Amino acid sequence: MKKLFSLLLTLVLLCSLIPAASAASPEAQQAAEALYELGLFRGNGTLPDGSPNFALDQTPTRNQAVIMLVRLLGKEEEALAGTWDIPFTDVSKASAAYPYIGYAYANKLTNGTSATTFGGGNPIRANQYITFVLRAMGYESGKDFAVSTAWEFSDSLGITKGEYNAANAGSFLRSGIAEVSYGALSAKVSGTETTLLEKLKADGAVPETAVSPTPDTGDTVPADLTFKTIDSAYYQARGYFNQLKSFQLKSFEYADGGENIYIRVNYSGNVKKFLVCPAGIPGEGGMGDMLRFDTSAANGVFTCKVSKSLFKEYPCLLISPAEDGKNGPVDYFIFMGYLQLTESGSPVKFQQVESLNKEDKDDRPENNYYVDDSYEVADFKFESVEYADVVGGRLYRIRFTNDAHRNIQLWTLKNGQHEGFNQNLLRVVHPQAGESEAFYFVPHSSLENYDLIYVRIRDSYAIDPNGGKVQEHSDVFIYF
Repeated sequence: MKKLFSLLLTLVLLCSLIPAASAASPEAQQAAEALYELGLFRGNGTLPDGSPNFALDQTPTRNQAVIMLVRLLGKEEEALAGTWDIPFTDVSKASAAYPYIGYAYANKLTNGTSATTFGGGNPIRANQYITFVLRAMGYESGKDFAVSTAWEFSDSLGITKGEYNAANAGSFLRSGIAEVSYGALSAKVSGTETTLLEKLKADGAVPETAVSPTPDTGDTVPADLTFKTIDSAYYQARGYFNQLKSFQLKSFEYADGGENIYIRVNYSGNVKKFLVCPAGIPGEGGMGDMLRFDTSAANGVFTCKVSKSLFKEYPCLLISPAEDGKNGPVDYFIFMGYLQLTESGSPVKFQQVESLNKEDKDDRPENNYYVDDSYEVADFKFESVEYADVVGGRLYRIRFTNDAHRNIQLWTLKNGQHEGFNQNLLRVVHPQAGESEAFYFVPHSSLENYDLIYVRIRDSYAIDPNGGKVQEHSDVFIYF
């Protein structure tokens, strides 16, 4: 069975031998890009803009297919060293393809175009490639399907959608390879409830983070999950909004699914694909594997399931709408720690941070304490600091009594850098009179690289229009 699954990977990658080509349909381009991200499809060099050249309008030959097949099975040395006896009279022993064809035939990976011909220079027909894919998924020709009309069986599995027939089977291009391969990923392996993509992940052929071509939507979310709106303070948008043609964000929502987080985007406009990946703090770089989801252009709701394990390294989830199916001009960074989710799915438990007087400079603990370096004012009082370990890092909750509109600035510092303004992880909140708490999320990486949180509380969120100085009410230092 592993040989059969390797066969599919090989067939998808055979395109790397073919010359450049012109543009193909948007659907084929999207399929090729998605497979490329999974490492299942290669281009032939790059285009002027630096993107892969998939040459989707070119036709691969059977010789090229079998050579790439054997190489990517890791059997090239064995093929070249072997002595093969094949029945194909149209394959010369002097041909570079001979040992590859010999190996493939001996291992029942190919039967040729007849009992005595291989047809190595012939183009691959639609039914032939679909047959390769079906065999790789464990289905048997002559039993489960007929080779001559393999598309009928692939239609029933959802791999193809009625686009192939006897009249067009001979004009099968690399675009067809991309689309058939992409469709196969979400189809079930013979005799199992496992999709091909799940099988490939289990075999280590694609990353564990790879997602199905068919995205999770509201219809596939477990019925017992409840979605909550993500406050706009807990995500940032960066990019070129003037390049968005019709996309309008309405809201983000989330639900805790135990080991996974479900993120839902409510929007208007036409979006062909959503690009999703774990990411670092905006402006600091760092990204995980890109996940690509198709979506209905008229749906208005997109939901993806993301493993919490991805946020052990990255504190944010980046979501970018790609109206053209390729590029997302605007990136939305969701700070996962503010969602108050734990890795296990259990409720968040906040713990008190010890309060120390600023005069108590001796016998301080190594960490988990705060110093209130402020003076008394009538309408504001700093009350407490709590923290909780959450997905992606640590979440701090700062509590106070407050009877006025405030400006609270929070950022991380290294020990000894208490003076001056620092942009690292800067967050500014504006509690109104009567509001009594603020949250500040510190990713794992910042917990390792910095020592404390500097909290500065001001009278208001703006400079006095009459030219007066804004009064600073409190400086608080929270040590990790």
